[in-house]
Amino acid sequence: MVFLFNATNFVAYLLNSMHYSAAESTNMVTNCMGSSFLLTLFGGFISDSFLTRFNTFIIFCTLELSGLVLLTIQAKKSRLFPAINSKPSKTQEAILYAGLYAIAAGVRGVKAALPAHGADQLNHSNQRLISSFFNWFFFSLCFGGLIAFTVCHNHFFLNN
Repeated sequence: MVFLFNATNFVAYLLNSMHYSAAESTNMVTNCMGSSFLLTLFGGFISDSFLTRFNTFIIFCTLELSGLVLLTIQAKKSRLFPAINSKPSKTQEAILYAGLYAIAAGVRGVKAALPAHGADQLNHSNQRLISSFFNWFFFSLCFGGLIAFTVCHNHFFLNN
């Protein structure tokens, strides 16, 4: 839910706070989103080939959290974002990209490992239970996305 909420606000953040042009901001967000979706395959491969699903979940969740913390620190520390009407420095840009892509990689590693890890907790002889788990799991993801795009997004923009 955090990733979807942030994705809806990244263009505005890049335009208003980081002083990128509309084309640059949109391009950065679409590149980050595209990379994020491609990294799901990498997360699934890591989960199935090298690590357990639980360890993959923990590692990528930590990566996502570190990206969120990095972007939060950048947004709150005035020396980590550019002065008014000036482009970000290389250091500021590096922090921004590190935060964005840590979130993208973390989210997709979690999304690749979590459904299979949840299904592993169930009795495999009861296919109805497994089907119900996946139905509720994906319903919860979609409902979280709905909340992120409507309630949180509208609340943020109506109050700011």
